[in-house]
Amino acid sequence: MLKFMRKYSQQILIGILVAFVGSIVIFGLSSTFFMGPKMNNTAQQPQFTEFATLNGEPLDYFKYAQLMKRALMRFNGSDLDPTIVEYLKYNVFQEYLNYSILLKQADDNNIKVTRKEINDQTNNIISAYKLKGKSELKDLLEQNGLEYKKFVSDLENDIKVAKLRNGIAASIQVTNQDLNNYYKEVKARHILIKFPEVKDATSIKEKEAATEVARKNAEDLLARAKTGEDFAKLASEYSSDSSSKAGGDLGWFGVGMMVPEFEAAAFSLAPGEITGPVKTQFGFHIIKVDDVKYKDRPENKTDEDLKNELLERKRQEAFETFISPLRKNIKIDIFDPELLAYQYKMQGKLDDAISQYQRIISKNPASPIPHIYIGQVYESRNEYDKALSELEKGTIKEELNTSLKSPYLHIAIADVYKKMKNNSTAVKELKTSSEMAGDNLMLREQLSSSFKELNESALQRNEEEEIARIKKALEANNAANLPTGNTGAAVNPTPAETIK
Repeated sequence: MLKFMRKYSQQILIGILVAFVGSIVIFGLSSTFFMGPKMNNTAQQPQFTEFATLNGEPLDYFKYAQLMKRALMRFNGSDLDPTIVEYLKYNVFQEYLNYSILLKQADDNNIKVTRKEINDQTNNIISAYKLKGKSELKDLLEQNGLEYKKFVSDLENDIKVAKLRNGIAASIQVTNQDLNNYYKEVKARHILIKFPEVKDATSIKEKEAATEVARKNAEDLLARAKTGEDFAKLASEYSSDSSSKAGGDLGWFGVGMMVPEFEAAAFSLAPGEITGPVKTQFGFHIIKVDDVKYKDRPENKTDEDLKNELLERKRQEAFETFISPLRKNIKIDIFDPELLAYQYKMQGKLDDAISQYQRIISKNPASPIPHIYIGQVYESRNEYDKALSELEKGTIKEELNTSLKSPYLHIAIADVYKKMKNNSTAVKELKTSSEMAGDNLMLREQLSSSFKELNESALQRNEEEEIARIKKALEANNAANLPTGNTGAAVNPTPAETIK
């Protein structure tokens, strides 16, 4: 599953970013108008009384739900692996927090929106959706449980945030050196000296003093490495990173694979050169470059295409630099069990994660999906019997309500059997998943990969044939300009395009 997630990581991340490019209100309308049956206010509410608060103020679940829909549009209405959905939900939530922080920052900086800007953007929306006028827009809003007054208020907020983000990105440029680095790959080692762990009650001066101790340790190691001591040996002995076992070797990496500070330092070095201490979110790094190579330019991309990609990346990095200190000074309380469960998993608090999944089951006892999550938690702890027992509960619920059948439940069961070296039963579960896969391209690709891993060439070939069939149908639909699923409306104008 992790390998499959890595394969689709770019598409997943784009799905998250797409939800926040331009106007949230526009994209909210897009998901409301073009993503199936009408949802009333009751249907939009979370299962639990509270969703989340920022500095004690409740966050708008309706807006978060619309953003989540927008992120899902990237996947053309596919039935997604619950693991991907969970990842999307948490990361869309994090981006929504950023939006809320930026809105406050915009207000604090007295960023204003004129009536003309609101009217212009409203007209852009009317034009984008081919509406007859403001009256039809109001009717559509009312049909979907939205008040026009709230729409205008949200639109004003969106324009404020767009102005602030445009200001952050205004000075960003892509240089020829940036483009050169795009084709560059570096083979490097590093020594990581982590920031010291300090209790919350520790004073700022004590924290700064502890950080300086870490910096001094890194500087001492840098001096030793530059005087000729064996870098790999120093890394093995002193680095806090898991790569220490390999002498600090990170292998080959290209643009976008490391945090910006680390990447900038590594890409500035020639083979054999050493630099540091480089401060990142992880601590202080001493970096040595062993080798450099250049890859060929992708045939389907021009230099201009790559410059645009790099520009977006640099803008995102500038945004992260801007938002990071602001996030340190806020108080976030999450009450939604899905978000809490994922957060606990990321923190390694697996028992707490299981407790949150149990909360979800108590509110939605018919769904097999929470059992997938719990089973995966047990699998990660090598508690395979508990994992299978939990996943079996999901299969029982499938039998009780066939409309809730999930092919991903059987993939999860197969994953456990593979870990137990019971490949024949794993194949059986994968075949069951395949019978449910239909035209789900991502699922077919996942199944193909799993059958290949199990050396089931005939079954893999069947999946590849299905993949080819689905892609051919998608290409035919695209050529005929027909919808291929819940892809939303045409590209919409955004505040970034209309505000000068």
